[in-house]
Amino acid sequence: MECEIEELIVKFPPVINIPGRSSLYLGKKRILELHTRGGVVYLMTPYNYVKLTPDRWMKFIDYLETINEELKAIVFMTGQVSFCAHIGNEYYVTLNSPWRYVNISQYVFLLSCVRGLPTGDSVSLSLDDWTHLVALLPTIYEQHPELIT
Repeated sequence: MECEIEELIVKFPPVINIPGRSSLYLGKKRILELHTRGGVVYLMTPYNYVKLTPDRWMKFIDYLETINEELKAIVFMTGQVSFCAHIGNEYYVTLNSPWRYVNISQYVFLLSCVRGLPTGDSVSLSLDDWTHLVALLPTIYEQHPELIT
């Protein structure tokens, strides 16, 4: 995994670097984009996006180690994984075996339903996208120190 991280950083540097705003492509396929603007992080695909406010971003980062451990369990098939973490305002991060994706989705909870229903606001990060995102965190924080606090 570490070799892939270094390889991805060299091959896919930041695309746009404007003060206070940046855009990065994640993964080898370069389908998922990460935009930062005014302390807000947007993860976008050609069809969907999620908006991670500073609070949501911090909660997402708080779960970083746990998500990494759960992904390792999926990749090495050491057990069943069914992970769900609330990151604020009806947004959740989920991982489920055997799929190798980190899903970030907004859910709607209706009074008649016990479980939440996903809205169209969702993005799935492949293992490749996730590895690249984790590798780029120091660069993201260097360009946007407001995301650290």
